[in-house]
Amino acid sequence: MTATMRSGEIMASRRPSGVPGDDSSRGGLREMSLLHIFRDSAARRDSRDNSRRYTEGERDLTLVSQKRREGASEASLRRNLALDIASLMNTIRLDVITDLSDTPRVRDSVINHGFQDMDSLWRKNRTPGDMADAIRIALIRNEPRLRAGTIEVRVDENDPSVDQRLTFEIVAEMISDPTDIPLQFYAEVDPAAGKVSMKRMQGGS
Repeated sequence: MTATMRSGEIMASRRPSGVPGDDSSRGGLREMSLLHIFRDSAARRDSRDNSRRYTEGERDLTLVSQKRREGASEASLRRNLALDIASLMNTIRLDVITDLSDTPRVRDSVINHGFQDMDSLWRKNRTPGDMADAIRIALIRNEPRLRAGTIEVRVDENDPSVDQRLTFEIVAEMISDPTDIPLQFYAEVDPAAGKVSMKRMQGGS
């Protein structure tokens, strides 16, 4: 988590939104976070590959460095972001069950990662607009890969539901080098079950 946040901050400060850079050496690939690299390595089950030989970790370091130099495709970055946002929206914040008013640094740190208690939020306000605001605040607070000023969350009127489930359209830009990546995706919220599912992530207009 910390590695992802730091990576996001580095990419954010390196180049302002919309300013192209020299991408010729990467063939269109983009910078990726350390968490992205570790997730890809786990998916390939690298630790179970007995054919590899390491000398004081040198080969391992070389592989990681090479991956960071090569970068990742937009599709891969979107896929990893979707996984992390789905995890975020289904994780309840620590301050929901523990009063952190006397510990503001803990309250504002990654220890308090997650979303509000959806059942309490819905019973207290019970308006789609309040839910949309809560989703936007959670994304700004917890996901540094998204440029905060570009995040918009609105109720998807084209996806009616016969039960209490709501669908929200989320539009944002993901910080990336050489240029930011426009995103559009949808979050289906079931307040009664306290669950959020992400669907139809794609590039924005």
